[in-house]
Amino acid sequence: MKKGILVLVIVILIVIVAGLVWYIINQGKTRELGGSLKQINSLYLEKFPTGTEMKPGVKGIEATSFTKGDIMGISGEATAPPKTMLSVKIFNKDGGVIMGNGAGMELKGSGGFGMCCFEISDNPGEYTMKLYLDGQEAKSLIFEVK
Repeated sequence: MKKGILVLVIVILIVIVAGLVWYIINQGKTRELGGSLKQINSLYLEKFPTGTEMKPGVKGIEATSFTKGDIMGISGEATAPPKTMLSVKIFNKDGGVIMGNGAGMELKGSGGFGMCCFEISDNPGEYTMKLYLDGQEAKSLIFEVK
């Protein structure tokens, strides 16, 4: 009987210690990210072919390959508190910045987002688009220009 109680007490202590460790680890991550979890949950590039009339509600075609004259947009979903700044930079294959959208856009909180319109480089090749939440890199995508 005493052995069973001792085992039960040890199991309870292990569960409590594991819970404390989990809490401490997650609190550290939250502090690093400015008080709440910020992440991009999903992201895709949209292609608006040459001649597309850019008006509210127009949807692009999901793509990773573009040609000169196409317009690029992005759509995705993020977990972030209101007033989180989303910004974008595009890098060439050598790592040089070829486009940065300045201040970016303010997210209204968690949920869907979309940005348009990024002009495509005239130079064929592979490029990387990086998205930042409050200046911290959150996601990247590779695309090509033919």
